[in-house]
Amino acid sequence: MPPAKALRCLYLCSSQVFVASVESALQREFDVLTLMQTSSMDEFVSKATSGEFDLLMAEYSLGPLTGVDAWNSLPHGETDLPFLILLTSEMGEAESVDVMRSGVTDCVYLEDIQRLGYIVVKLLEAWEARQA
Repeated sequence: MPPAKALRCLYLCSSQVFVASVESALQREFDVLTLMQTSSMDEFVSKATSGEFDLLMAEYSLGPLTGVDAWNSLPHGETDLPFLILLTSEMGEAESVDVMRSGVTDCVYLEDIQRLGYIVVKLLEAWEARQA
């Protein structure tokens, strides 16, 4: 029997709208899932540096802030984790490119949420290979 795939993810979200979809998509790929959600930027930054998580994730639209603001708020010397931003289809291609240029690891459109688990598995594999 192969070992269980586990994921500990910190998720910065503006509302509960997508939480169930995100959790369901991740559970398709991970046998053991810890999904800690917060809507507080301060709590997100504090938890992100705790060493408790394998992945940081944020919605792009966070009220007056964005997922890129969350990324830029992290102390990057202490937070060496992959960072994924969830985008909406309302964003154009140029905005998506700007998100990637900001230094985040990857972005996924919420409309493709059913593929999120697979994308996270591949993202973590590539991340681990680069860290080795």
